[in-house]
Amino acid sequence: MEILEYFYENKPEILKFYNRKTKLENGRMILYGAIGSGKSYIMINKLLEFENDEILYINFADFRVNVSEILKDLDKFLQKNSQISVLGLDNLNEILNDEIEILDKILNIRKIENIFITTRLKNLNFKNFTQLEIFPLSFEEFILFDRRNDVNAAFSTFLQRGNSAKNAFLQNFQIIQNEQIGIKSSFRQNEIEILKAISKYNGEILSINKIYTELKEKFKISKDSVYGAIYRFENENIINFIPKFNDFKAAKKIYFSNFNFGEIFSLKKDFHKKFANAVYCELRATQLGEIFYNKDFDFLIPKRNMAFLIIPFSASDIVFLRFKKLINTCKSLKIIRVNVISMANSGTMEIEGIKCEVVPFYEFALGL
Repeated sequence: MEILEYFYENKPEILKFYNRKTKLENGRMILYGAIGSGKSYIMINKLLEFENDEILYINFADFRVNVSEILKDLDKFLQKNSQISVLGLDNLNEILNDEIEILDKILNIRKIENIFITTRLKNLNFKNFTQLEIFPLSFEEFILFDRRNDVNAAFSTFLQRGNSAKNAFLQNFQIIQNEQIGIKSSFRQNEIEILKAISKYNGEILSINKIYTELKEKFKISKDSVYGAIYRFENENIINFIPKFNDFKAAKKIYFSNFNFGEIFSLKKDFHKKFANAVYCELRATQLGEIFYNKDFDFLIPKRNMAFLIIPFSASDIVFLRFKKLINTCKSLKIIRVNVISMANSGTMEIEGIKCEVVPFYEFALGL
C-alpha cells in the first residue's frame, strides 16, 4: 500500500512537451509502441488534463515497483480512494498471464472510466480497452520539435538524429548513448547480441539460420532462443517484417521502427539502408494500408494502387528510364502511381495513365 500512496502523492510532470499527431480521447486505452516512441509522454500529457486528486499514476519501470504487490493492494486502494477516476499504468512491459487476469478483474470491478496503459507489447489486451499504436516521430512532428525555417536543414537533422521522440530534446552526442541505455535496460545480453546481428539486415530478407550460425561461433546459443528473441523484438515493435506481394510463402524483409537503429550497434553507416528505413517509418505511421515488397519495387501498397522506389541521388531522367521499363509490371499489379523518393530531385512523367513522380523526402513526408 505504501508504494501506491507514494505514486498518488507524487504525480508525473512533463517539463517539456510538444504536441504529437496522436490525440487521446477519454476512455480505456492501451498505447503500445516501440522503445522511444513517446507513449509515456502522450499518456502523461493526457492525465494532466484531469484534476490532481482524480489521478493515480503508476510507473512499472520504477525499480521500487513489484507488480504482484501492486496488484495485491490496488483494489483496496481504489476502494479507499473513491475520488480516483483516472488511472495511468505506465510501462506495463513485464507482466505474467495470471497477473493480467488479476488486473483485468480489478479494472472491471472498479468501473473507472478513464484508464490509460502504455506498453511495448502489441499482444497485451484487456476487456473493453481500445488498442492504439504509437509510432516514433514522423518528419512532420519533428519539424514541430526542431522549429527551424529551412526544411532541408531540418530533414538533414532528422536523418542524423533518428525518430525516437526523446532524441528531439537531446544533444547530438547524447543520442546514441540514450538509445543504448534503453536497449541495455530492456534486454538480456544474449538478446542484445541477437539484435546486433539482426541490425545488419536492415531492408533485407532475414535469415534466422544465418544469424544462428554466426552467433553460435561466439557463444553458446540455441536456435530456439534466436527464434524466441526475434518473436519478442517483433512483439515489442523493435522490428517489423514486410511480406512479398502475392507470395506469402516467400521470406519477409525486415525494417526497424527506429531508422537510426543500425548506428546504435555499429560505427559503419549505410546511407541507402537508413534512408529507405526512414521512408518505411513514414509510410507505416500514415497507415495507408498493408505494406509489401517485390522484386521491382521497394514498397507496394496495393490498397492505394501505389508503389515506391527509393532512389536518393539519381537524376529524374535516369529514374524515368527505369519507370518506362516497369509499365507492364505496373499494369499487372494495377499500380497507377509510382512514387520515387529522392534526397533533392523532382520531376513527373505519365504513361498510359500511370504516373511516376520523383519527390524529395521532405515533400513526400509532409504530403502524406
